[in-house]
Amino acid sequence: MDLLSLNRNSGELVYSNDVDCAHLEVREFEHYRWFHFGDDAIQSVIDTKHPEKILLPIPQAMLSFLLWKQAPQSILNLGLGGGVFERHFQSNAEISLETIEISTDVIDVARRYFYLPNNLSIHIEAAESYLQRNHSKVDVILCDIFANQENPVCLKEQTFYQNLQHNCKDSAVVFINLFPINEQHMVELIINIKPYFNHVALIEFENYKNVVLVLSQEVLPTKSTLLERSLQRTNHSEVDFSNVIAGWNTIS
Repeated sequence: MDLLSLNRNSGELVYSNDVDCAHLEVREFEHYRWFHFGDDAIQSVIDTKHPEKILLPIPQAMLSFLLWKQAPQSILNLGLGGGVFERHFQSNAEISLETIEISTDVIDVARRYFYLPNNLSIHIEAAESYLQRNHSKVDVILCDIFANQENPVCLKEQTFYQNLQHNCKDSAVVFINLFPINEQHMVELIINIKPYFNHVALIEFENYKNVVLVLSQEVLPTKSTLLERSLQRTNHSEVDFSNVIAGWNTIS
């Protein structure tokens, strides 16, 4: 099925509620279920027959660290959404995953409709406040905290990236889902980032205006290295990373 064809007029409405001045609704068609929060964009989608699968391009891109990082032990997920990473990693006992989500309504929807694991530890607070107070360092940070096609204010502030760095091990990698307004906006973001992360890559998508920023203190892999790893099937995520690799651009 073409997931890009799913929208607010597709399928059957199974849940609807107004949350923090925005409308949240869950829809379902055949064995696919998804939700919208404040706009027409699909925030998360699940295949109810195979809940562990990662279906959308953006979370697939954010999972691409599996192509080059060797057995990460700790992941910090900023923004729960539909719990795609929580479901994907729930059977992997070697990975510790911490989730930060500010909206109790989003958590409730993920539990009721998106098979969120029962034993999950969720911190109910803003991502930026958690980063500021937390002192434990992790291997991977996944950050997807915007809604209504708008970047939260914290992503424009240099202190956010300083706090991100403080939560990273020396070998850590960070993925941030962004909706850049224009090229100047991207330049300003990278200027804020560079004092804290030596290396930056950008993942672009054919059918989305979003981009995913990849940040690291260590040198990031090239397209050719990623392609080689993908062909060697060194990841076990069952994700086809070919489109992610095609959109990968190393900035520094």
